[in-house]
Amino acid sequence: MSRAVLDASAMLAFVCGEPGGEIVDGYRGDALASAVNVAETAARLVDLGLALDEIRRSIAHMSLDIVPFDKDQALAAADMRLATRHRGLSLGDRACLQLAAHRGLPAVTADRAWAELDVDTEVRVIRDSDTPKPFEEDQIMSVDWREDVGSALRDFAAVSELAGERADLGHADVEFLRAPHKPGSLPKGKMAVYGFWWDGTWLKIGKAGEKSNARYVSQHYTGNAPSSLAGSIRNDERMRCISDLDGKDLAAWIKRETSRVNILLPATRNKALMSLLEAFLHVRLHPRYEG
Repeated sequence: MSRAVLDASAMLAFVCGEPGGEIVDGYRGDALASAVNVAETAARLVDLGLALDEIRRSIAHMSLDIVPFDKDQALAAADMRLATRHRGLSLGDRACLQLAAHRGLPAVTADRAWAELDVDTEVRVIRDSDTPKPFEEDQIMSVDWREDVGSALRDFAAVSELAGERADLGHADVEFLRAPHKPGSLPKGKMAVYGFWWDGTWLKIGKAGEKSNARYVSQHYTGNAPSSLAGSIRNDERMRCISDLDGKDLAAWIKRETSRVNILLPATRNKALMSLLEAFLHVRLHPRYEG
């Protein structure tokens, strides 16, 4: 494939296995990128919880020719401001476009808004309007994960009463473990409903009976089953930049980057109450993965 200049969205599509990443793969070894866009890409990977060494390897795997952002490029990017402002393009976007214009190469992006730009540079968009959005664009954002849980538990009282199993959980035994967190054992005489929260969205809601300590403590971090959090991440192509980590590193990522809530119920209560609460939280919090 011919040479081209990649923007940050194109690089992330390749690294994270997002839609259009296979197109970017065709440019690997022949692509250029502004140092500004490499910095944007690396910053997003930091947000996703990757360590700096992992980010270096991901960027090196693209075999990019990384071009420093000098004074002339800075002024050329500023000069594009009026032509691109109406489309909301950032400094990084303009850094990519001006480098492409200077080298006489196409600019490759996942941003569909670029297709409407009135610029001399050829723009190649790697996703069409029918392509599903990547994970980070379609997640349901949560401002306060703790309030998500608190309000849900308050409302659950009415649901449980309608089911004939009254449970006022407004003052329930709830543990909020902020990232980085360390999972503890399931307390004696308790069953639990729990959830994992990351980057503005709920990843998984699950439950553990009184005798399910292994599931409560370790299986979501190290398991391969699709029902575990680790297994769900491994099977999610849109999380490839994380799912490519080996077992120990993925477990460490989950502990380091996700927050966890544990809602502890007396094991003497009807186990159907635990299942009802889990189902209610699935409907209420819209976790990315099934329990």
